This record gives sequence, structure tokens and C-alpha cells, in this order.
Amino acid sequence: MGKKHNLEKAKKIAIFAGKYNAKILIYPYMQPHGPLIDYIVFKSEKREKYRRVNEVIRILRSNALSLKGSYLLNLWITCRNHGVDAIIPGLLEVAGPRLYVTMVALPSLIGPDIFASRKIILNRYERYFGVKHGREIHILKLPEINIGMFLDDEIYYPEIIRMMKFEGASILVYGMSQISPPKNYSTLLKSLSLMFKTWIIHPGSIICDRGSCSWRTPTIIVDDRGEMFEYHGGEQALILIPLSIIKTTPLPDDSSRLIARIYYRYIARTSIHKRRIGGYSGRGGESISH
Repeated sequence: MGKKHNLEKAKKIAIFAGKYNAKILIYPYMQPHGPLIDYIVFKSEKREKYRRVNEVIRILRSNALSLKGSYLLNLWITCRNHGVDAIIPGLLEVAGPRLYVTMVALPSLIGPDIFASRKIILNRYERYFGVKHGREIHILKLPEINIGMFLDDEIYYPEIIRMMKFEGASILVYGMSQISPPKNYSTLLKSLSLMFKTWIIHPGSIICDRGSCSWRTPTIIVDDRGEMFEYHGGEQALILIPLSIIKTTPLPDDSSRLIARIYYRYIARTSIHKRRIGGYSGRGGESISH
């Protein structure tokens, strides 16, 4: 199924959520097009060969979304018409010649632009295929609550979560690949919840390929005491969480903001943040190596 099918499905979900008076809707990871990079790598490994790098980049660019493109605009209109703030924790973004993995939110209020926060910690395949890393941490500030978002291997870097909390995040939304999720992700999410006394939500999903639904991740909700709920159902479900039960974190004072800036400068100077991105020369015949 292509992006057109996924868009219609996303719009129906937004309408359904609006009927139940849901204020914030969290879509699955990579909802518009699925985890393309992981899918391409999986299929290539299964066939014991890899696609040419330039061919993969062409596929990624043809499926990536512009923040000003028709997919997000059409979904945004539907969400606004039904009073729903929509969050997509991870999609491929194309911005001129660059590709990013970006967390997006579509606010229901008239006026605010599309919220976007680009992934900072990239995995080796994202770097290899030329995806660029983000440079700043952004918090989604809604009338009801402030939300921080992180993806994939960023689960291994609690400093990122710490900065989000310093910047006033009340809850956290996590997205991970259905094909290659991090090891022990449930334990890690629980540990982060206890470490920072915060709610963490991961929207589950199922990936189907030619009629076979081979990959799935559960919906996970962890409260600020580390209590965890997991939904492994095979059917689609809209899970409602009353905002009133989520304890919000007050905005930090000036000293906390100073600490957050110091952390950011530290991250910006480390090899994690500044290491070479891409890892390919662009020759048509080059392929990934194990």
C-alpha cells in the first residue's frame, strides 16, 4: 500500500478520534510510508545482496515528505476540522537536497505552524544512506500539555531525555522501528520513566508486506512510577488516556534552563553529534557491506 492509502487511513483515524473527543492523537512510527530504510536493508539481507546506494537514495527521496507538501497539509486540515492535535513520531523528511528523520505534530489551533523536531542520533544505515542529523531539541507545547519526542537509538541516551525535561516536557512520546526495534526496549522505557519520573507513550503498530503482517510492536504506556501497560492485540485499537491523570511538570526555573544549555553544548561537542554523516561516495556501483 502506498502513501495515498496511508493518508486516507490516517484521516479516518483522525475523524474517529475526534468523535471520541480525543484532544491529542499519536500515530504509529513512520505512519506515512513505513520504516523504509529498515525494510530495504531487511529485504537486501534476505536476498544476500544489497541495492545500489543511489537507487536506495532515490527510493527514499521519492517517498519522503516535505513539511509543506500535500500529505501533511491534507491530514492537517482533517485534524483541525475535528479538533485533534496529531503527532507522527518519525517520518522521512525531504528538505531540498537533504533527508532527515523527523518527528512531526499538526496542531489543531489556527495559527501555529507544523511542529518539527529532527532526530539527532542516527543509526549506521541512516548515516550510510545520507540522512542528516538534527541539531536541536524541541518541545511540543500544547494548551493541555508539553510533549517531548525521541526515536530509535535515542533511547540509549538519557541525556536527551534530561534536556527535554529541563525544557519543560510533561510527557514523552517514543517511536521505534517495527522491523528492528532496540533490544530490551520495554526495560529501557521503564528505566527512563523511573529515572525522570515521567510518563512515556509508545504507539504500537503492525507492518504488512504483500498480505503478510510480519512485524509488529506493542503499544506501551509507562506512568511516572514505572507502572507499565502493554497492548499486543492483532486488531487496530484507539487507546484513550485521560489527560487529567498525567502529572504535568512545571516549567523549569532559570538555573534549570542554564543546565539544559550546558548539556546541549556538551552534546554538540561530542563525536556522537559531529561524526561524519552519510558514509558513501555516491558511486552508482557502491553497496552496503556487512
